[in-house]
Amino acid sequence: MWDRIGRIHGNYMWNVADTFPMRSLPPWVQLNPYLRLERTRTPLPEGMHIRSGRVAPAFEQPGGGTQHLCEKQIYVGDTCVGVEPVSVAELIVRGIVKPLADDGGRKAEE
Repeated sequence: MWDRIGRIHGNYMWNVADTFPMRSLPPWVQLNPYLRLERTRTPLPEGMHIRSGRVAPAFEQPGGGTQHLCEKQIYVGDTCVGVEPVSVAELIVRGIVKPLADDGGRKAEE
């Protein structure tokens, strides 16, 4: 299960079990909306992939969490010219993740 701190038009998600310090975010981010997400069985479309990586220390936080970013390939004709991030909103519309009705009793500041 993943979550998002911030608007759904953003791109980054974290493991729901990652504490705020593990995410190495600036303190003001705690004021943003919090949303839990569940990965569905819907396969990723061709050319779309999810990158995951360990969060480095920053903003006097220890890091160590796992951050997820979905990207899709951009084509001009038949040529892939790069990749761009996919927003959480697009992942929801495509049925790749679904928002959970509650926040699990957790707030962004935890």
